Amino acid sequence: MPNNQEFNIRYTYAAVLATAAVLYLVLCLLSLKIETLSRKLKHFVPLVTVAVLLLELWDLATLKFALLELPYFPGPDKVLSVFRDDWQLLLISTLHSIRLMFIAYLIGVSLGLVTGITMAGAKRSTTG
Repeated sequence: MPNNQEFNIRYTYAAVLATAAVLYLVLCLLSLKIETLSRKLKHFVPLVTVAVLLLELWDLATLKFALLELPYFPGPDKVLSVFRDDWQLLLISTLHSIRLMFIAYLIGVSLGLVTGITMAGAKRSTTG
Protein backbone atom coordinates (compact mmCIF):
# COMPACT_ATOMS: atom_id res chain seq x y z
CA MET A 1 0.00 0.00 0.00
CA PRO A 2 1.38 3.46 -0.78
CA ASN A 3 2.10 5.88 2.03
CA ASN A 4 -0.16 8.92 2.38
CA GLN A 5 2.00 10.83 4.84
CA GLU A 6 4.78 12.87 3.32
CA PHE A 7 8.20 12.61 4.92
CA ASN A 8 11.54 10.97 4.26
CA ILE A 9 10.90 7.25 4.67
CA ARG A 10 13.94 5.17 5.49
CA TYR A 11 12.32 1.73 5.47
CA THR A 12 13.58 0.91 8.95
CA TYR A 13 10.18 -0.55 9.80
CA ALA A 14 10.31 -2.88 6.79
CA ALA A 15 13.79 -4.04 7.81
CA VAL A 16 12.63 -4.70 11.37
CA LEU A 17 9.59 -6.66 10.14
CA ALA A 18 11.72 -8.69 7.72
CA THR A 19 14.26 -9.47 10.45
CA ALA A 20 11.51 -10.48 12.86
CA ALA A 21 9.89 -12.71 10.21
CA VAL A 22 13.20 -14.47 9.49
CA LEU A 23 13.87 -14.93 13.21
CA TYR A 24 10.37 -16.30 13.73
CA LEU A 25 10.80 -18.72 10.80
CA VAL A 26 14.11 -19.98 12.22
CA LEU A 27 12.54 -20.44 15.66
CA CYS A 28 9.62 -22.34 14.12
CA LEU A 29 11.97 -24.65 12.26
CA LEU A 30 14.05 -25.22 15.39
CA SER A 31 10.92 -25.92 17.41
CA LEU A 32 10.25 -28.97 15.24
CA LYS A 33 13.32 -30.59 16.80
CA ILE A 34 13.38 -28.97 20.26
CA GLU A 35 10.33 -29.73 22.41
CA THR A 36 10.94 -27.04 25.06
CA LEU A 37 11.24 -24.38 22.37
CA SER A 38 8.01 -25.65 20.84
CA ARG A 39 6.17 -25.26 24.15
CA LYS A 40 7.56 -21.75 24.69
CA LEU A 41 6.60 -20.71 21.17
CA LYS A 42 3.05 -22.01 21.66
CA HIS A 43 2.87 -19.96 24.85
CA PHE A 44 4.07 -16.70 23.25
CA VAL A 45 2.38 -16.92 19.82
CA PRO A 46 -0.81 -15.07 20.91
CA LEU A 47 1.23 -12.24 22.43
CA VAL A 48 3.42 -11.90 19.34
CA THR A 49 0.35 -11.97 17.10
CA VAL A 50 -1.33 -9.16 19.03
CA ALA A 51 1.89 -7.11 18.99
CA VAL A 52 2.26 -7.49 15.22
CA LEU A 53 -1.42 -6.63 14.66
CA LEU A 54 -1.08 -3.48 16.78
CA LEU A 55 2.01 -2.44 14.84
CA GLU A 56 0.16 -2.97 11.57
CA LEU A 57 -2.86 -0.99 12.79
CA TRP A 58 -0.50 1.81 13.77
CA ASP A 59 1.10 1.69 10.32
CA LEU A 60 -2.28 1.71 8.59
CA ALA A 61 -3.67 4.56 10.70
CA THR A 62 -0.62 6.78 10.24
CA LEU A 63 1.24 6.08 7.02
CA LYS A 64 -1.24 4.31 4.80
CA PHE A 65 -4.58 6.03 5.44
CA ALA A 66 -3.26 9.20 7.14
CA LEU A 67 -6.04 9.05 9.72
CA LEU A 68 -3.60 10.36 12.33
CA GLU A 69 -1.68 13.37 11.03
CA LEU A 70 1.98 14.29 11.33
CA PRO A 71 3.73 15.64 13.41
CA TYR A 72 1.52 14.50 16.28
CA PHE A 73 1.28 10.85 15.23
CA PRO A 74 4.39 9.64 13.38
CA GLY A 75 4.32 6.21 11.83
CA PRO A 76 6.39 3.27 13.04
CA ASP A 77 9.08 3.87 10.40
CA LYS A 78 9.66 7.41 11.66
CA VAL A 79 9.82 6.29 15.30
CA LEU A 80 12.17 3.38 14.58
CA SER A 81 14.39 5.67 12.48
CA VAL A 82 14.78 7.99 15.46
CA PHE A 83 15.79 5.03 17.64
CA ARG A 84 18.35 4.02 15.02
CA ASP A 85 19.74 7.49 14.33
CA ASP A 86 19.74 8.97 17.84
CA TRP A 87 20.50 5.91 19.96
CA GLN A 88 23.49 7.58 21.65
CA LEU A 89 21.45 10.59 22.75
CA LEU A 90 18.64 8.31 23.92
CA LEU A 91 21.10 6.20 25.91
CA ILE A 92 22.67 9.25 27.58
CA SER A 93 19.23 10.69 28.37
CA THR A 94 18.11 7.35 29.83
CA LEU A 95 21.21 7.14 32.02
CA HIS A 96 20.65 10.69 33.28
CA SER A 97 17.01 9.85 34.07
CA ILE A 98 18.03 6.70 35.94
CA ARG A 99 20.58 8.73 37.92
CA LEU A 100 17.94 11.32 38.85
CA MET A 101 15.51 8.57 39.84
CA PHE A 102 18.16 6.88 42.02
CA ILE A 103 19.03 10.19 43.74
CA ALA A 104 15.33 10.91 44.37
CA TYR A 105 14.89 7.37 45.74
CA LEU A 106 17.82 7.84 48.14
CA ILE A 107 16.42 11.18 49.29
CA GLY A 108 13.00 9.59 49.85
CA VAL A 109 14.44 6.65 51.76
CA SER A 110 16.56 8.97 53.91
CA LEU A 111 13.63 11.26 54.71
CA GLY A 112 11.37 8.28 55.40
CA LEU A 113 13.93 6.71 57.72
CA VAL A 114 14.45 9.96 59.64
CA THR A 115 10.69 10.53 59.85
CA GLY A 116 10.07 6.96 61.04
CA ILE A 117 12.76 7.14 63.71
CA THR A 118 11.46 10.53 64.85
CA MET A 119 7.89 9.27 65.05
CA ALA A 120 8.97 6.17 66.97
CA GLY A 121 10.96 8.32 69.41
CA ALA A 122 8.03 10.71 69.85
CA LYS A 123 5.65 7.82 70.53
CA ARG A 124 8.04 6.23 73.03
CA SER A 125 8.43 9.50 74.94
CA THR A 126 4.65 9.99 75.21
CA THR A 127 3.92 6.41 76.34
CA GLY A 128 6.86 5.86 78.61
